Amino acid sequence: MDITKIAKKYVDHGFKPIPLRPDSKIPAIKGWQKHIDEPVTDFTPFANTNSIGLVMGYDGIQCLDIDAKHFEGDEYNDFVALIEQNDATLMQRMVIQQTRSGGYHWIFKCSEIAGNEKLAKNKDGEVTFETRGRGGQIVVWPSAGYKIKGKITDVVEITPDERNIIWSCARMMTANVPKAEPMKNQPTDSVWSGDVDETTP
Repeated sequence: MDITKIAKKYVDHGFKPIPLRPDSKIPAIKGWQKHIDEPVTDFTPFANTNSIGLVMGYDGIQCLDIDAKHFEGDEYNDFVALIEQNDATLMQRMVIQQTRSGGYHWIFKCSEIAGNEKLAKNKDGEVTFETRGRGGQIVVWPSAGYKIKGKITDVVEITPDERNIIWSCARMMTANVPKAEPMKNQPTDSVWSGDVDETTP
C-alpha cells in the first residue's frame, strides 16, 4: 500500500495528514501542530511508515473519540440512543471510524471548535469519551486496524447546537462514582469530649 500516495489524496480533499510512527499513534515529525494553519508540502516522511494521522482543527474538522476498551457496560449503545432521542438524523451525518481497540471516531466539521477535552470517565477514572479539536490528531485509515464507514471525504458541517448535543450526550456517559459511606458503630466526637482523667483505673 502506497502511504505517500494516500497522504496526497487526503491533502487533495482538504485534509491535513501527518505521518505517525509505524503501528503507533505518535506523530513521526516534530511541530506537527503547525499544520492546523500551514499546508502539508513535505511527503518524504510518509515513505517510512504505515500509519497516518489527521490534524484536527483545520477547517473546523474535529472528532468525538470514544474509547470502548474502558467501558464497563453498554455505554456506546446508550450514547447512540441519547443522540437519537435528541436528533434522529445526527448520527447519520457523522463519518464514523472504528478504531483498532474497538472504539469509535465520530468525525465532523463545525464553525465552533475548541481544544481537546475529556467528557466522560468510567468508575476508575479512565476516559471513555473525549474531544479531538485544535491541538489534537486522530489515527485514520489505512493505518492498521482502522476502518471507516463510508468515506472520510463525506465529512459534513453541523451546527454549533448539533455539536452541543453530541458533547452533552457524551458527558452523560460519565459513571456515577459511589460515595464513601461513613463507618458504622464508630465512636463519635461527643464520646471523647471533655478532659481525660488519667487517675481513673
